[in-house]
Amino acid sequence: MGEEQWREAFDMHDLDGASSISSKDLAACLRYCGAVVSNAEVAKVAGDKSTISWEEFKKILADALKKHPAGAGLNQKVKDHFKVFDKDEDGFVQTSELNYIMGKVAEKLTGEEMEVLNNESGQFADQGKIKYREFIDHMMQNVK
Repeated sequence: MGEEQWREAFDMHDLDGASSISSKDLAACLRYCGAVVSNAEVAKVAGDKSTISWEEFKKILADALKKHPAGAGLNQKVKDHFKVFDKDEDGFVQTSELNYIMGKVAEKLTGEEMEVLNNESGQFADQGKIKYREFIDHMMQNVK
């Protein structure tokens, strides 16, 4: 993903056309561009700003991508973490357990993020279970 695609992602969140995005949209925009960032990291870089300019965004994104270059083995690390919840060792995790993990144990997701997660995981679900390896591969596409 290059700067042109970064700009497209940024512009999708620039609701008033002022070449800035709300700091509340920063995490989603960074993640869309392939950055692996926690909510705490985003809060730290946003500071007390209510908006982030295009120039600031480019620097924040570049720094985040340097910190975790091209996902650097992240896909396998995520699969290894999910394996803990694969009680039957059959490549599946209960859908309800995924929602619990993502809503309680992991970094708190917003309602919108949970909805996206559920929608995305649905295509990998079978009788209340998620084929987590395929689901992770799908979700990590933009990180590679």
